[in-house]
Amino acid sequence: MTDAGRSELDEFLLQARELNRRVAEECRESCAVMFTDVTASTAFFERHGDFDGLLLLREYNHFMLPIIAQQGGSIVKTLGDGLLVVFPSPESACRAAIEMQRSAQKVNSSLPGSSTITITVAIHAGEIFRYNNDVFGDVINTTARVSSVTNPGTILLTEAASKQLKDIEFITSFATRAHFKGKTDAFQLYHLHWRPEELEKLRSVEARTKIRAFVSTVTPHTDAQVRFVESFSRRLFTMGVEPIFLKQNSYDKNDPIGKTAKQIAACDFAIVLGL
Repeated sequence: MTDAGRSELDEFLLQARELNRRVAEECRESCAVMFTDVTASTAFFERHGDFDGLLLLREYNHFMLPIIAQQGGSIVKTLGDGLLVVFPSPESACRAAIEMQRSAQKVNSSLPGSSTITITVAIHAGEIFRYNNDVFGDVINTTARVSSVTNPGTILLTEAASKQLKDIEFITSFATRAHFKGKTDAFQLYHLHWRPEELEKLRSVEARTKIRAFVSTVTPHTDAQVRFVESFSRRLFTMGVEPIFLKQNSYDKNDPIGKTAKQIAACDFAIVLGL
């Protein structure tokens, strides 16, 4: 390559580097990402027809959109009967999620017969790229995967979102550990408790010493197993039993049994789930 060619290449690389810096600076932001999905909507459409199904989704949006706006959220796109929403912080996303779940119960009270509609809510936090009214990045993809393992009527948070919450306002508990395709490490997922009767019971339990149960499960989990463990651990927690799971940082290759034995010994009893 001639000196002139090298000079042109150097100039091009400098311009590309500057463009990359500007894009990162102008389009990147830290936020909380929420995925919601209406469960059982397909069955409702099949049972009551397309027209009633569309009226239901309209009623659902009538309840949900003001809640999202009140917490500073912006709807990026609708995904069939679900939503992709961006909030300024995990706290604002969680406040919205709780009100959305409670509003979904109000919608159910107006449904015909025994029909019920529930929603799933998944929340993650981190840096995204926002461009032309759309959002991109690993945080978006991860939130979508968390949404896929969230049980109906449940709010699941990633550890990144849960760590930013104030304990005095929200009650969270460890839900399960999920392995997602393309990710090296497992994700620790947490419940955000929202049912009024559940919160009342949990706050009364907080004043007492919790019973601790070591829970042993197979790993890695399939999506169905993740949902089961999430539901099981939430039920334990609301009964006043704190489920303790062996996490990756609990393992020490120099003493593979030691840490685990100490963790089990600190619990009141153990539960083995044969999934």
